Amino acid sequence: MRRLNCILTIIILLCTSNVYSYQNDGKRTIILSSKNDPYFKLAQEISESENIDIYHSLDEIVNLHPVFLLWVISPNHLSEKRIVNFSMQLKIMEPKISIGIISGLTINQARNLWLREKKLKVNQIVIINKEAVASNIRPGVL
Repeated sequence: MRRLNCILTIIILLCTSNVYSYQNDGKRTIILSSKNDPYFKLAQEISESENIDIYHSLDEIVNLHPVFLLWVISPNHLSEKRIVNFSMQLKIMEPKISIGIISGLTINQARNLWLREKKLKVNQIVIINKEAVASNIRPGVL
């Protein structure tokens, strides 16, 4: 689990410029979710509520050049291998995409994470869960 947290931190640091506020101007914001994921129903809910299109693989979105990507995924589908492959695909994409991961131990927890965004009154949130000594970055929420 510690290694998974480290990988998630790397993805967030590599791919995030502003993960909070998203507006769907055309294809600026998209949802990534597999049809066979138990949380796909939540992706559909978010899609309908926010008027955001759902795509099922990164290959489908390469030419769309979105600004924000919301990855809706259940914990059972979130493996180290999947995260590494995901981050390697994102690394070569231009322009870079801001990533938000919507997940939780239960679909209701994931839904609450999504709904909580609407209550926040800030423009940017950065969560750092591992110290980066070379960069003088300490764990915390900024």
